[in-house]
Amino acid sequence: SVEEADSYFELLDVQRRKRIDLSDFCEGLRRLKGEARGIDIVSLITFSRKQVLKSKEYLKKVRIMHEKADRMQAFLDHVGLSLRQELLQRRDEEQRAVEVRVNAHTWQGLLSYLEHDYCVKFPNVEMHDDEDYYDDEEEDNDLAQAQSFLR
Repeated sequence: SVEEADSYFELLDVQRRKRIDLSDFCEGLRRLKGEARGIDIVSLITFSRKQVLKSKEYLKKVRIMHEKADRMQAFLDHVGLSLRQELLQRRDEEQRAVEVRVNAHTWQGLLSYLEHDYCVKFPNVEMHDDEDYYDDEEEDNDLAQAQSFLR
């Protein structure tokens, strides 16, 4: 049958090349003819045992690689968490910087208003940058006006 022919071909095509040399074909037919000899059975058992040992070695290597991959994943998770925290911190800092700029702009506007108001009320008086020029009572009044302006 076709199925038997396929199985014989698979047995004879040891190198998995999808073709069989004439010498391999003749040798395979000779082995298929008759009953298995003791040496054939011992060879098959030995081959199977070697394959089992190789499989165990590969399994150990796969387990080791799996453990390494788990450690790498844990490290990457830690790095990702650290980066997320840093990005959140930077966002908070940027928000605080915006608030500071807004507050500075508000204070600048208030100071401009006060300076303009001062010039309107006292047109003939020069503005002095000297700290000793202003008295404490006048500063308290200016501070009160500034606070009422911000409310």
